Amino acid sequence: MGLVPPTTAWARDNRPDWMSKEAAATSATIANAVVADAILLPTDSLSTAQQTYKGAIDERPSLKKWFNQYGLAGTTKHAWTGTIPVLLRTIPFHTALNTSKAAAHRFLDPEGKNSTLPTKLAEIGCAAVAGTATNIVLTPISILQTLMQRHQNPMTLKQAFHEMGRNVSREGLKAAYRGWHGRGLLTAVSAFGTASTLTGQDMWASHVKSRNEKPAVPVIGR
Repeated sequence: MGLVPPTTAWARDNRPDWMSKEAAATSATIANAVVADAILLPTDSLSTAQQTYKGAIDERPSLKKWFNQYGLAGTTKHAWTGTIPVLLRTIPFHTALNTSKAAAHRFLDPEGKNSTLPTKLAEIGCAAVAGTATNIVLTPISILQTLMQRHQNPMTLKQAFHEMGRNVSREGLKAAYRGWHGRGLLTAVSAFGTASTLTGQDMWASHVKSRNEKPAVPVIGR
């Protein structure tokens, strides 16, 4: 079942009195997703560095080259560059995706007895649309992250803000949303996959619960 079901079960069982089971489970799912994105940030940092590199192929950035050049501390710093923009983007994304999925579930299946394929597809669709729309709105955050992670002239967060401000003053708001089409398409695929995975986990958990709640069949003696 992976990480999500045990933590959501723990959140349901240990939630504060003022919080509903659904809210506790949704909060736990959001926290899991944000932590996972933060842990996997080095893959994003390295990918951006390689995509923005301009030079000989054999000198292209890699974890090995970072380690040889900067040591463990420097490599760690490079690998987790852009953590703040990532959190500013992933927290709203996963919040929108999971809360919209939960809202769709409450609307379509308030009693938890209408777990049909069309209902689940509608939940996935609502979650994917909400997550994609949120990430498109947050395109400027992705640009800040790229400015911090790029190979040539990487910037601090403050420098990236100033650079974006200068670009917006020259080109208008379109400078903050450059490349939103590609990010939107990538996010749509990611959001659909995430929502489908969460829905599959919910269906499996419901199946296990119903199986465990079935009364035992009495054994008739011979």
